[in-house]
Amino acid sequence: MRRLTLSVVAMLLCSDAFLSAGTVKQIGIGDFSGQETNVEFGPPSFGSTSSFTYEGMTVSNIHDQGYIKTRDGLATFFSNIPGASGDPAMMTTGTLTTHLQFDFAVPVKRFGLLLSSGSRATWELTAYDDSLDPMGTIIASMPGSLQATFAGFQSADNIARVDLFEPIHNGQNDTFDDIRFEAIPEPSTPVLLGMGALGLLAYAWRRRRLS
Repeated sequence: MRRLTLSVVAMLLCSDAFLSAGTVKQIGIGDFSGQETNVEFGPPSFGSTSSFTYEGMTVSNIHDQGYIKTRDGLATFFSNIPGASGDPAMMTTGTLTTHLQFDFAVPVKRFGLLLSSGSRATWELTAYDDSLDPMGTIIASMPGSLQATFAGFQSADNIARVDLFEPIHNGQNDTFDDIRFEAIPEPSTPVLLGMGALGLLAYAWRRRRLS
């Protein structure tokens, strides 16, 4: 029994080390658990602002003279994505390149959002760790004008910030919807629970053997 317990604990510890090897992996909408926070920009809406905070996430337009606001009538932009909330949605204002920053009060493991524009566009999304060091970048491009694309990633390590940048501006206001973020329990938590359960089983087994 003791040998079995030690073997299981060693396996759990090895899996924990494997899961903690930090890389950013690109994901789709279906990779979220269904328990994530999903910002759909339903009422109340807001006018032009440089930043807003919702459920521990702060979204800031960090480009000079750039603003963000919600607007009705944007469902067409997201019509090619099944299940997209679409209307209203968030948009950037002005004719400047989009550069948004997403900061999390509690680090997350998964992040994603819908991206669209009046004409085709490409964005870069970079994840940052607790020390605000870059973890990796993904590229998201629209399939066509007035259509949406989903951009998302996950990591075994904490994601404390996401930077969204449009390297080549297309002359249109960019539009965003269904911002999703999710904190996933640390691998160490199930490891500790498993070790505790094994300890209880071993204790019960010894008591039964001695009685």
